[in-house]
Amino acid sequence: MQNLFSQRTTPDNLSRVTEALSSLLQRKSQDAFVIIEEKRSGKFVQFAGSASESLLLDLPFQALSEAEVEKARVLFEEFGTSNPQVYDPYTDNSMSSASDTQTSFQVDFGSEIHRAAQACMDIFRRVYGLQPDFKLNIQEN
Repeated sequence: MQNLFSQRTTPDNLSRVTEALSSLLQRKSQDAFVIIEEKRSGKFVQFAGSASESLLLDLPFQALSEAEVEKARVLFEEFGTSNPQVYDPYTDNSMSSASDTQTSFQVDFGSEIHRAAQACMDIFRRVYGLQPDFKLNIQEN
């Protein structure tokens, strides 16, 4: 996994996330993803997508406190979905299921990069309670 933009300091967070999501939707890999993480706390938002797949925001429950789950529920209602998704994660490329199910808030943004990037910023501010000047790491596979 490589860390994107680690040497750049000029773009603001929204611009950096928009650029990373735009790049994600140009990739050919079916398992492409981007993880956007706040440097100090490790709080994150992840996206999957590719040139042939829509942009999917995924916010796993296990990364959230109880208070954050409730804040996420309210925010995801504004995105048009408040029901978390329960699924069996895959353990490897053979697509064999792991023993435990996962629960996530998910939103399919299609190709709406700017809307997805703003949703990401809303999660950092409204769910995680971060100040607008927080520092990001952006990683992609």
